[in-house]
Amino acid sequence: MGRLRLELLDRIEAFSHAVLDVVGLMDDQGVSRRIVDQLAASGTSVGANVFEADEAMSRKDFVKCLSIAAKELSETRYWLRLAIGRD
Repeated sequence: MGRLRLELLDRIEAFSHAVLDVVGLMDDQGVSRRIVDQLAASGTSVGANVFEADEAMSRKDFVKCLSIAAKELSETRYWLRLAIGRD
């Protein structure tokens, strides 16, 4: 059994699916391939790291994985802002 609530894991997985939906739309609209690829990578990495944290063997590993997930969320925000042209 993992450390995190199933509701959180479900929400994180839904976030990854939403990112992939947005990436598909961006690709269809001709957004730069570099931005699309970076957004897909960072957006899905959030889920991968949270799910890895859920099965962490130690508290240190748990914190490390969640810290990486937080950084990936920040990167995802950056790529989204860049794609829509906001400061």
